[in-house]
Amino acid sequence: MAATTPPSAAYVGIARATAAAGLFAPCMVGGLEGRFLTFLAAMSRASRVLDIGTFTGYSALAFADGVVGDDATVVTIEADDAAADVAAAAFAAAPAGHKVRLLRGDARAAVAAMVAAGEVYDLVFLDADKGNYWAYYEAGLAMLAEGGTLMADNALCSLLYAPDDPIRASLHDFVRRVAADPRVEQVMLPVREGILLVRKVRAPGG
Repeated sequence: MAATTPPSAAYVGIARATAAAGLFAPCMVGGLEGRFLTFLAAMSRASRVLDIGTFTGYSALAFADGVVGDDATVVTIEADDAAADVAAAAFAAAPAGHKVRLLRGDARAAVAAMVAAGEVYDLVFLDADKGNYWAYYEAGLAMLAEGGTLMADNALCSLLYAPDDPIRASLHDFVRRVAADPRVEQVMLPVREGILLVRKVRAPGG
């Protein structure tokens, strides 16, 4: 972090509001990963981002600071009202917050409706309930624009859970299934608890 541009006041505010609300602060992506998300959105010239799992808004705002274009949009989904309240206040106060559209409710239902509606995104970020990562992954791939990137956060953190915790097995299985998926190529980055970056493999001649 000493060699990384520090978070702005908007992100410091999110961290303080998260603590004040008694929410689990480690669920935030934090300063290093947040700066990475901003850079990735900017470098890829993304204009539409889907953030599955808002928590208190750090990742969505990071994307909002990086997306390109007057109509750039970050759609973010959160099921927990307490976390969504903190996020909504953060977006209202941040300079780039107007680019974020916060959806409240079950992410599984939300992404299924998005797929059915034919929505398309340049970046898709998975950071919701880990037991449903594969369902979010399939939906994300279905909505991913040509040349787009899907990211799965916490992809290396299975060992943080107890051996009998189903989340441990689910994350491990998810990473192995992605590695064996012939539709994509991927790279695992050891940033915080692991970020798995995935993109579709182009068909020969495509």
